[in-house]
Amino acid sequence: MIHGDAAVFCPYCPANLTPAPPSVVTVKKSGFPRAAGILTIIAACMTIIIGIIGIVAYAEVVSSNHYSAVLYDSGGSFSIYWFMFMGVFGILGFAFGLTGGICALKRRAFRISVFGTGVVLISGFATIISYAAFGDGAWVSGFLFGLVTILLSILGIVFLGASNKEFGQRALRFSLRFLPVNNYLLLLVVHKSE
Repeated sequence: MIHGDAAVFCPYCPANLTPAPPSVVTVKKSGFPRAAGILTIIAACMTIIIGIIGIVAYAEVVSSNHYSAVLYDSGGSFSIYWFMFMGVFGILGFAFGLTGGICALKRRAFRISVFGTGVVLISGFATIISYAAFGDGAWVSGFLFGLVTILLSILGIVFLGASNKEFGQRALRFSLRFLPVNNYLLLLVVHKSE
């Protein structure tokens, strides 16, 4: 009968019977993904405010009686479509930024996190460009709104880049299939699980 410490050795030879620990590479978790997610979500909330301002301003100008007078200012360089440009980029920045920020907080889908933060960055530049098109000193407020969004998203991208090893690296597998429906081709994106 073998008892205690002797149970880890073969009774007939000096071989060790303890199983070798599996070689698991662990990555030390830092606070960078959490900081990147929070910064991206804050910047995304700023872009939705800018987007709502742009859409409301566009709707107000279009529905007013001064539509033709406001359409082009003195030099014909300003178009009301800059309001719509700012609004659309603000809403897109919020949608993608919120998704990227949540993915960063969960440490999943590194590429989606970086893409979402990049869209917020582009939305900040779109805000500066839109306000600069207004002229007459409006670029200052656009610069302030856009600069904060740009700085937060650049910090988010830097933090994401510093912590890319912490994200789950499960590969997303997709397959494209074409299905004929009523003389049209319907494109299906099918997710393949591993």
